[in-house]
Amino acid sequence: MISAYEVRSVLEGLAARLSAERGLNVGEIGTLQQALRDGDDLLRNGQITDEHRSEYSRINASFHVTIHASAGSRLLNDMVYPCQQVPVSSPRNVVAFEEGDVRRRHEDHHRIFEAIVGREPTKTARRLRR
Repeated sequence: MISAYEVRSVLEGLAARLSAERGLNVGEIGTLQQALRDGDDLLRNGQITDEHRSEYSRINASFHVTIHASAGSRLLNDMVYPCQQVPVSSPRNVVAFEEGDVRRRHEDHHRIFEAIVGREPTKTARRLRR
């Protein structure tokens, strides 16, 4: 489990760095912005229920999958996939997180998006690995 997280964080950091270097297309920007809006809307409603966590799991996965795809590396995507199959290292595993964790991760998504759009590869990779 720890190895899956470690490898996934390096691979996702690389994906984020490549995305920032190469830039996002209009569709990728739209998908990431929609994930951020959906997360903002969901978290604005006060206490997070199990239903909210399930919905945020989908939002979180969409955010990460879009970054993986925007990196433009099939090999990278192929390598991330097995790390995500370890159940607790999947981007869909937000059900077990405390409310503060979900909120913090979503705030991190905003910062990651800003760094990618700002074409700041080093900052983007560091933020996503964290």
